[in-house]
Order: sequence, then structure tokens, then C-alpha cells
Amino acid sequence: MIDRLSLVYVDYMSCRNISFLAGLALLAGLLASCHQGPPELMPRQELFHLQLGTLEDQMDLMLRNGLPSPEKNRFFYYHGLFLVANGNARKVMEFTSYGGLITLFYNPADNPVPVQMGKGGADQVQNRRAFSYPFRHVGEIAADSHDRLYVEDGVPDERVTFDSALKTRLTSIVLRFNKDGKLQDFLGQEGVGGTPFPPIDKLSVSTSDVLTVLCRTGAGWAAWWFKPDGTLEAKALIPWDGLPRLSGEPPGSFADAEIVRPDPTQPRLWLQVDYFRRNQDPTTKTESGISLIQSRILSFDPQRSAFLDGFALPIIAREPSRPGKEVLTGDRPLQFLGLSRAGLLFFLSSPENGGERFLVLDQQGRLILERTIAYSAHENSWISDYQITPSGVLVAMTCDGSQVDFSWWRSDKLLNSYAPLAF
Repeated sequence: MIDRLSLVYVDYMSCRNISFLAGLALLAGLLASCHQGPPELMPRQELFHLQLGTLEDQMDLMLRNGLPSPEKNRFFYYHGLFLVANGNARKVMEFTSYGGLITLFYNPADNPVPVQMGKGGADQVQNRRAFSYPFRHVGEIAADSHDRLYVEDGVPDERVTFDSALKTRLTSIVLRFNKDGKLQDFLGQEGVGGTPFPPIDKLSVSTSDVLTVLCRTGAGWAAWWFKPDGTLEAKALIPWDGLPRLSGEPPGSFADAEIVRPDPTQPRLWLQVDYFRRNQDPTTKTESGISLIQSRILSFDPQRSAFLDGFALPIIAREPSRPGKEVLTGDRPLQFLGLSRAGLLFFLSSPENGGERFLVLDQQGRLILERTIAYSAHENSWISDYQITPSGVLVAMTCDGSQVDFSWWRSDKLLNSYAPLAF
């Protein structure tokens, strides 16, 4: 459908035996069916929420000197559990899917002594565990199939250096905690105990427990892949001026890759590359902004240091404005969320009229699934973080300023033929 990313094509020769009026009626019906509004709503299931505060099972999102903290707040879903990193409090919490706190890693200098951990009782989660560690900076997090925890942490100021090749400061390491909560070691660029990384954009663990460390630097996107024993398997740098160009693009245009996601099954990166043109005011002949030409999905193979075939993202047209609503013009951009282990790619559109468009495409750009998801108070969200699980479930951590909510949309149930592995 036109609004649903499909095309209506009528072959006159195939309709030569249909009367003219019947053909017109059929065409009108097809076109009318293409304007029935947004796709079907995909139900949201709220799992649990966290209160704001400084206790062990709360999120510290308090302002600092009247300003929001620059520290990260991240979550990671695995094995039916939620890992939650709270940068302000310099702690990592592990919750069940109904909100029971079962593991806590915390810096005692920033957190009160945990009073709920290890008490047990008929109405409490058994075997709760708390581990203290002097985190400097809690950032990105991940976990593997053996319950090893990966946490981005900062290095002491005296260890921060500047990398002239990457054009950035080297500030981060990746701590590795074993399933018993003990610090195993830390990873740097060369492996265990190596040179610090630039600020980390994302940590990701593949189906074979290979860790990807992804960083956005002044020179471009840099990535490192590590085997479970900490050995460096591969690395890559995609310079900003090395992005593929569009054929026939106008002079003065440029490309940018804001979103990069690791492949969940092999050492490979997937990039959303946006192509823009610079606009010129016809009267003053001066630059008057930029406009989007096209967005494409490209994959990058670090072993060959080469881009592979990609595809153009579909255009999501804005809905007609409603009376009393602000008029929005232009197309709705798509945000690349990541891939499932079945190799499907997941996207969300920009918000509009209380919802977002959710799309699933295959690696040739064919539409597999399209739905609408609704949100509440999204415009005023303090946190809005979406992830795709390996089996293709859309999971979110959001906060409207009163509490932190964890929800999911069981998109995997709509992708049975493409995601045969159990949830």
C-alpha cells in the first residue's frame, strides 16, 4: 500500500477482458485501501517500574547544580533479566522481568549500604547479592551466555591520553565480572589490560559470546571484537570521508552515519548512512540549511575492510494534520535499532500523534512487518531507550520524570517464520 510501503500496479493488458467500469471500480477500491491510516497497533506490555531515588532498587536521576547529569543510564535484556546501569549512582542493578532486584554492583562512596539484599523471606527474592566496586564512571553494559558482566568504566585522569590517529581522548575500559560477582580483568584496545578505548558508544555480545566495543571518534567509527578469553579477534575504522557516495548526488552533498549496530552472529557492522544536500537561498545565494536526500543501510566487513551491498530505507510520510494540532511537514525519519539473530533489521520512525511506526525489514530491504506502537508522555521523556532482543522482541526503558518504566512489545510472535528460536 502507498502509505504502508507497498505499490499498487495495474497492468492494462492483464485487465483487457474486464469492463472499463469494473476496472475503474477495482482500482478505486485498491487505492482507497491504501489510505486507511496507520498500521495496526502492536500492544505494549508494561513489565515493572522503578522509583526515583538513591536506594539500591531505585534510579538516581537527580539534577546536579540544577542541570541534568551527563552520566549515562543504560539497560540490557538477557536470559529473562534486566541489567540497568545508573551513571549518577555509579551502580549496576539486575532485575527479574517483574522488577525484583537480585544483584547489585555499587560504589560505596556514592550509595548507602544496601539494606534489602540477602534478607530472603517468603515475599522476597531469594539469594540476592550485592558487590561493592569503586566505579569511576558507569556507562555501557552487556552480558554473555555465561553470565559474565561487561561494564564500561573510566580510567583515572592521569591515564587519559589523546590518540592523534583517532582524534579523540582515550578514557574508557571494559571491566569483566564473572558470574560470582568477582572482577575478572579489564579489556583495552589490544585485549586484557590493553590501552583504554575512546568513550564507548555501545557494547554488544554475539551469539558466540564475542564482545564488540563500538566507539564514535573524531576520525570515524572504530570497533574492536574480542573472543570470550579476551583475545582481540578483529578491529576496524570507518573514516568519515570513507563512507560510500550516492551515484549522481548533487555537488555539495555529504554523508553521515549517526547509527551503527554490530551484527549479532558475526564480526560485521551495520550502518544507517544519511545523505544530505546543502540548500541555497535563491535570493541571497547563501546556504540556508540542509535537506535529506536518502537514508541507506550498509554493512561493513572488517576482515575485508569493505562495504557490502545495501539498500535505501523507505520513506514514511507524515499523516495529515488534525484541527488544532501543530502542522508538521516533511517525511518522518527512521531510527535503526539493530538486528535479530535471524538477520532481520528493526526500525522506529519519529513520533507523531501519540505513536511511532515500527518496521522490520530483511537484508534486501523488503518489508516483513509494519505496526504502530503507542507511548505515554513521550514528548517529555527523560529517558527513551529501545533495544531489540536476539529473538526480535522490542524492549524499552523510558522515564517521564516520575518513574522509570520497563516495557516490551512481543514483535517476535509476529515473526515466527523468521525467528524460529524460542524466546
